Amino acid sequence: NSVIRFGRIYERQDVDIFLQVAPDDSGENLSGMIVRQCDQKSLGEISEEIRAKASSIKSGKKDDFAKVTKTLSMSPTFLIGWILRMMKFINYTLNIWLPMLGSPRDAFGSGMVTSLGMMGIQRGLAPLLPFYPCPIIVAVGKLEEKAVAVNGAVEVQEVLPLCITFDHRLVDGVGAAKMFRALSAYIANPS
Repeated sequence: NSVIRFGRIYERQDVDIFLQVAPDDSGENLSGMIVRQCDQKSLGEISEEIRAKASSIKSGKKDDFAKVTKTLSMSPTFLIGWILRMMKFINYTLNIWLPMLGSPRDAFGSGMVTSLGMMGIQRGLAPLLPFYPCPIIVAVGKLEEKAVAVNGAVEVQEVLPLCITFDHRLVDGVGAAKMFRALSAYIANPS
């Protein structure tokens, strides 16, 4: 739960997760939402917040990224990379939030979740990109039935593939293994 600024690691105060949202069924645009302080909410509270925010984005009522998306869509293509790098430098490297830039404060949070399954993709890796300092990305694949060994017998069960990309500057293999084991245990028994 950290971010790198000027080559130093800074721990974040809150655990905020960014989720990508398709605002319509065309598949041509993506927006997103941020769920703040996930570590202080139950799974049910997080689920309800995601449903409400996704519904709001899809209905056009509230989209925290609409302003920055509009600005980027009106910008010449050759400037978009520069604009994104400038926004990252101001927002994350200098740790200055400028609402006039059009993005929410700490827009990408501690981690990102993207659903490949909603687009029919079974599994895939999401890359870390230079214009957001998100140290971990979870790509959720398509729910599928698989043959699984349970107590020495083969059963057909639903399996949800998760592909996780992390910034090795912040998490080493041992830390990642602990995180993956904890996540696997939680998914196996969420109560």
